[in-house]
Amino acid sequence: MALSNGLAVPTFPAIDALRELAIEQPDFVLEQSIDTIKSQLPEWDEVELDVKVDLSVELSLPTRDSAMDAQNADLVRFQLLPDLPLNLATDERLWVALTFGRFRDYVRARFPEGKRATRSSTSFLENYYLCGGRNFKRSNGLARLWWLGEVSRFPGSEDEGFTGFLVQRQEIYSAVIDRSKLFTSATVRHAVLLGTREFFKESGIEWDKVLFRKVMKELDFLAGRKFLPAIPSEDLTQITKDLFESNRRS
Repeated sequence: MALSNGLAVPTFPAIDALRELAIEQPDFVLEQSIDTIKSQLPEWDEVELDVKVDLSVELSLPTRDSAMDAQNADLVRFQLLPDLPLNLATDERLWVALTFGRFRDYVRARFPEGKRATRSSTSFLENYYLCGGRNFKRSNGLARLWWLGEVSRFPGSEDEGFTGFLVQRQEIYSAVIDRSKLFTSATVRHAVLLGTREFFKESGIEWDKVLFRKVMKELDFLAGRKFLPAIPSEDLTQITKDLFESNRRS
């Protein structure tokens, strides 16, 4: 691991200018190098972000194999940015710098539809993290990998982790990201994910996103009445499985 201290990132005004240029000239932004893009933006300026980063990390180019996403998620979370604090994990300057810089080829390969972007298209702006909002955790080419690794690993647990499980079921990952109050606690998140995985494995039924959404609503309701982190993990795992079973039969 070749960790460096600090990363040059664009300022917020520079990102605003880049966003406007991307809306007006999407093909130019997608096809030109970052140095060429900078030359067209007099507002461009950079600052040093205090972050440990290993730019020697090589991500595997995307394939139809979901295991590749899981592997890349582990690389981004635990090798590229191993000690990234949560406040910087939501800093768009970091992701724009990496998306347009070191990992530009990966993002272009991961989101080839960006090559056909038009002024009315916002998907490529999200993929490259040029628009705000919470969706960046799901759509940005690199941020989504870091957050996937973050929410699916549990230090100290003997479980191998849930990265592959979440990659194959986008509904679960979206629920973990969007239901921040329910999944703030790592112990709660671990228990619910474990209960979900065990239910579908033991029951032998196919993945059912409608059933999953029903159970999440009930867990939200339960979280409004009880302090879930105080419930023993084994009990919460069983509660989750019982909710799946009861909703399956209703």
